[in-house]
Amino acid sequence: MFKINVHKIEEHTFILNLEGDLTVQTSVEFHNAITPILQREPKAISINLSNVAAMDEAGIVILMNDLMDHSGRGIYFYLIGLPEKIKVYYQACLQNFENPYFSNTTH
Repeated sequence: MFKINVHKIEEHTFILNLEGDLTVQTSVEFHNAITPILQREPKAISINLSNVAAMDEAGIVILMNDLMDHSGRGIYFYLIGLPEKIKVYYQACLQNFENPYFSNTTH
């Protein structure tokens, strides 16, 4: 398991810190910090594929589902239980290696 900390900065701005061991099922390298902005385009993040539900210290339940996007190449992570009952998603596109939070560790 791993820990996810959610910090609210502004009304629709959160910082997520993820730490711990993740199940290695992809060749994606995990980066420690991401800054998602709610109600905007999904931020491409790098995280190893893992079907887990975690709860941080604030009691926020986070469900991760490996659902493919319309192009069949992405992974969506659904974060449920955030303040204001906002359901947001972030896409880790397996081919977007130019993203600063994304690394291709295969080659």
